[in-house]
Amino acid sequence: MVGGGPEPRPEALRPLFEQANVIAADGGWRLCQALGVTPALLVGDMDTLTTEELEQAEAAGSLIARHPTDKDQSDLELAIEAAYERGARRISLVGALGGQWDHCLANLLAPLSRCRELDIWARLVTHTAEIYLLEPGEYLAEAQPGTRVSLAALTPEVSGLSLDGFKYPLDRSSLRRSQTRGLANSLTQTSAFISLGLGDLLLTFQHKTLDESCVE
Repeated sequence: MVGGGPEPRPEALRPLFEQANVIAADGGWRLCQALGVTPALLVGDMDTLTTEELEQAEAAGSLIARHPTDKDQSDLELAIEAAYERGARRISLVGALGGQWDHCLANLLAPLSRCRELDIWARLVTHTAEIYLLEPGEYLAEAQPGTRVSLAALTPEVSGLSLDGFKYPLDRSSLRRSQTRGLANSLTQTSAFISLGLGDLLLTFQHKTLDESCVE
């Protein structure tokens, strides 16, 4: 899934596009073009793309799902709905951050929340980070030892939080939204474990290459 946010190093995202079914939300078509990728579907109100760019997309074989400019959903949310209807159950969202602050803040939370509602595994990806939304449960985090990991509570409090395989482990602890306690942790082993009993948690990996980290 490709949004229209700026990406300073698009070439770093190239591994994500290998053997992937690519859907672009409006201006995300430009990031696809920078990588030499033709999205299977282009979704949105097309207020970002020029007539010439839309003609190029059609000529390249992209299906175009055009929506009115006056709508209640962002182009990226519409693209997620389209992906779900096409059978997607795992989504990496790129080009969702940066640019206008209102869109950046909305894209940081809403797409991951919507994917969770649809039971879609999802992550936000930039050339330097992967971001996950965790709800109560148990998770396996796989990455290289030393990978920087940060945690932030989205709800007023996250409780029953345990971290195993981290430089700073926790055992059934709590993390409040007003705290920065979860910043700048790191993995001490290839496979680490996270569990939380109550609340929602935003988990960020600072990576060097996109195949270094994954949360299941």
